[in-house]
Amino acid sequence: MVTGLAAGSAAPAQTGATSNTAQDQNGRTWLHARIAIDSPSLMDQFGAYRGGTSHSQENHSEREAFESAMHTAFEGAAPRFAGAGRQMTAYDIHTFSLITDDDLADPSHAGGDRGVKVTILYDTPGSPHEDSLWSHETDATTVARAVYTSDAEDRIGTLSVVFKYSDQEDYRLKLTLDAADAQRFADRWQDGGFICRMDWSAVDINAGIIPYERPDRILEPDNTAQTTRSGSPQIVATRQETFCKELYSSTILLTSAASEIARNTEAERFDQAGALAKDLIDTSDAVRAHTENLRIDADLEPARQEYLLGVDEYRKSASCIWNGSRYTDSEEFEAAQAYLKAGEAHINAAYAMIGMEPLDGRSYTRPPSDPYPGALAPGKRFVYRDDQRANDISVIVDRYEIKTGYTIRDNGTSRRFNAEYGNKFLYVVLHATHVGHRGDGTEEITTPPADAFNLILGGEEYHHSTPDTYVKEWGQPYSATTIGRKERHKGFLIFAIPETSDPQTAYLRLNLGGKGQPVWNLGANRT
Repeated sequence: MVTGLAAGSAAPAQTGATSNTAQDQNGRTWLHARIAIDSPSLMDQFGAYRGGTSHSQENHSEREAFESAMHTAFEGAAPRFAGAGRQMTAYDIHTFSLITDDDLADPSHAGGDRGVKVTILYDTPGSPHEDSLWSHETDATTVARAVYTSDAEDRIGTLSVVFKYSDQEDYRLKLTLDAADAQRFADRWQDGGFICRMDWSAVDINAGIIPYERPDRILEPDNTAQTTRSGSPQIVATRQETFCKELYSSTILLTSAASEIARNTEAERFDQAGALAKDLIDTSDAVRAHTENLRIDADLEPARQEYLLGVDEYRKSASCIWNGSRYTDSEEFEAAQAYLKAGEAHINAAYAMIGMEPLDGRSYTRPPSDPYPGALAPGKRFVYRDDQRANDISVIVDRYEIKTGYTIRDNGTSRRFNAEYGNKFLYVVLHATHVGHRGDGTEEITTPPADAFNLILGGEEYHHSTPDTYVKEWGQPYSATTIGRKERHKGFLIFAIPETSDPQTAYLRLNLGGKGQPVWNLGANRT
């Protein structure tokens, strides 16, 4: 068993543990500890495997070599986390034996003799995007890619990636990828993207994760590869007439939800449309599971597969509506319309195969092309009062610049940090000023915290990745600071954004709660 904690986190007391520290490319320091596999406290905390061969029956050196390979694979994966895993505070890697007897082994393990369970403990995600299924699947896929391309890939029969809050016992999400299903991605790991819900071997959601998945980032598997999955007991629908009724009932669920979304977009009730879209995502998953579990005659199978393609397009459409409604993003609504039409086309094709009448078309009303028509231009100030309503505070977004890296000074030494491959750094310069005191209470104010600023670009929300120390090229970064009357605090925030993105289309939003949520259009002409 291998565990790790973020620097500064409390490590459980262990006997005979060895540790070392390392820094990732974002400057975070991690403490890595190798714990004896028979450590009872960690076994109790994370749950030990109760089947298979005992530790005394295994070759100790082989087990150690396998654990080392898994440790190395995770070490390489963690710095590339881009979703929920960025909030990781600690992790645990637990390996266990699998049955390999020809008569007893699970075929989905594809002959692998070891199982791997990676538990990621993390803090509460900071936004709906970070708490989405997509955000978790993105980092779980990064782990799967590293594990199934490691030196020990031939020994792995199954991998589970478990996400838990740091302060809770129950896990929130468990994503499992068996070796047989992993083989469908063997030639596609280098393509990037994430494994979507229907392509994991098993998905177990216990609490509150938003079911959104970004359609254009899905890592498509090679579906010609043979896989073996365990599923729910199949529902008997051997006759074509019965099969038609099942598809018709399921389609009513999809089309009625899409019609309700369309009515709300037409009335420009985009918040309500987003909530309904989230429900449609869940409905699509339920319809897919139900349709997959119908036991049908072989001649009906092509119609089922065509129908499932349509269900998947409905899910993609709903995901775009949910995401677009958060920012009233017209491009997302256009994508949703395209996915909806594709879904209808697939379902109609399936209907034609079994002699059913085609669907009527539906459409969504897109929002205005400018998601924030009242956004402030760079140089334009937003003024609000503090909690005591005794002082006025002004916030101005000054300008932005694009850089490929930066240099920090730490204890007299300089260290260079470059943007990850495919990314670039967006520097945003801003300042907050104490512009007036109303005669009551203290004259000191605290500027908004850095985490209150989020970047919105291409329908996605980005949190800053600013270091907390002096940057050679720019000076001191922006942070919450106490200042007096007529004083000003100036600094910068750094956002890692895709290299191909256009910062002229970006917006910076400041969340002040009840005091306002001003938005600056970084592409607007400075005033």
